[in-house]
Amino acid sequence: MLQIMLLNFKPLDRVHAEGLLELCLMNNYGTCDTTPLTLWLWAPFYKTEYAEAISLSKRRMVFIRHTKPCSRLAYMFPMCHEDDTAEALDILEQNVGKRIIFTNVTSLQNDVLLKRYGERADSLNKRDWADYIYDSEDLSFFKGKRFSGQRNHMNSFIKSEPEWRFVKITQDNAHLATDFLRTLEKDLPAPSDAFELFERTSTKELFFDYSFSGMLGGYIETKNGIVALAVGEVIGDMLYVHIEKAMRNVRGAYQMIVSQFSQAFAINGVRYINREEDVGDEGLRTSKLSYHPIKLNEKYTVAIKA
Repeated sequence: MLQIMLLNFKPLDRVHAEGLLELCLMNNYGTCDTTPLTLWLWAPFYKTEYAEAISLSKRRMVFIRHTKPCSRLAYMFPMCHEDDTAEALDILEQNVGKRIIFTNVTSLQNDVLLKRYGERADSLNKRDWADYIYDSEDLSFFKGKRFSGQRNHMNSFIKSEPEWRFVKITQDNAHLATDFLRTLEKDLPAPSDAFELFERTSTKELFFDYSFSGMLGGYIETKNGIVALAVGEVIGDMLYVHIEKAMRNVRGAYQMIVSQFSQAFAINGVRYINREEDVGDEGLRTSKLSYHPIKLNEKYTVAIKA
């Protein structure tokens, strides 16, 4: 008999975001939107909420939804054991009705929804949303002719800054990362929208209390101070790079942080690096493609009609 269960959605806080790692490891989503750090960082912007349930097989199920800035609630695909997927979708329908919008849906999840709902499902995939996936060895060492441009930039940097060093970010030096971001902002135009404003603000605030479980960070330091930094997390065999900043007027700074961050944290079985999407920005797309991704992880929005 179908389980009747009411979902009690609450604002997603840090503790519960950190507690999602087990489910992320189990499902190996491979997309940047479903990692614990991303969900926690963007929870204030999207007004993210979560609810939990226990399946008939006594396994944990987590339901996540974004309440802003969309005109309608947008749900993520239930986070649960694969064998509990149908039950989780049943429970979601019981609570929110037959009309559901699913966001940040992976290709495999999209297939599940299309099979379950058939003609009731409208699936949309935009190239702008796809995550760029790279081989960790490629980004660590830039070997081969196709990476000659990156190596040239790095060699130029090393020649001009022989005393450079890569430093892992800790609670003791995190304030230096905040200072660097403030310096970068001085040369940037004012934020063009609420999304960009939140991104800048939340990135700086991340370093005020640098203690989120599993968070990894590092910066490139020269005699003149920090010139680049990156922040991410490892889930399974993938390193997710959520933040990547560098001084544009310092040749090779971007290439150095990409390489050094990968060498530092793409270890112990990490084979892939996710550098997130390009959101349709042509300059960002050109840059990400120049690092030769091995694939693009597509993401979908799926609207289920009544």
